[in-house]
Amino acid sequence: QMRLLLEVDVNMQRAQRVVDYLDIKSEASDTIPEKDSQVSRGWPNKGEITFSKVFMKYREDLGFALKGLSLQVPGGLKVACIGRTGAGKSSIIQAMFRMTEIEKGGMDYKDSSIRIDGVNIGGIGLNLLRSRLSIIPQVPVVFTGTIKRNLDPFGNLSDYELWKVLEDVGLKQHVASLEHKLETDMTV
Repeated sequence: QMRLLLEVDVNMQRAQRVVDYLDIKSEASDTIPEKDSQVSRGWPNKGEITFSKVFMKYREDLGFALKGLSLQVPGGLKVACIGRTGAGKSSIIQAMFRMTEIEKGGMDYKDSSIRIDGVNIGGIGLNLLRSRLSIIPQVPVVFTGTIKRNLDPFGNLSDYELWKVLEDVGLKQHVASLEHKLETDMTV
């Protein structure tokens, strides 16, 4: 009987997980044509970031990870986020990439926004936003495939642009010295 009870319990946990997945809110729209078309082709060009009274929580039943965060980062400035575990470093990135949305409803959050070069990122499509931002992770990752595929996984850049990037980071001579250059397999 004990074994039967354990099996029933395990199966009910599986069913509960499926029900929980059904309650997960979908991400915002990939595109918002009327808003996305208003963003300039070269956006962002300065890189000014403004957090204004940003409140964010990961789930309704949890406390705020960001509590009224306001900051302004001038364009062109290199910034590092440092702090203890739980200080909100990752939450800032999650909010910028809209992986977790900031609070917008109610009187307390009506002025809450994140702007990049004056554009309220909460009003544009996720594809536009995420295609224009980049992040340098703490842990470097190299994917299988060529150097070219690692630098430009979606194939959006010309070889000239890739060589320029390699020059900017001091790797152009090294990659140029390789037998297959940009087509060098990273798994070897």
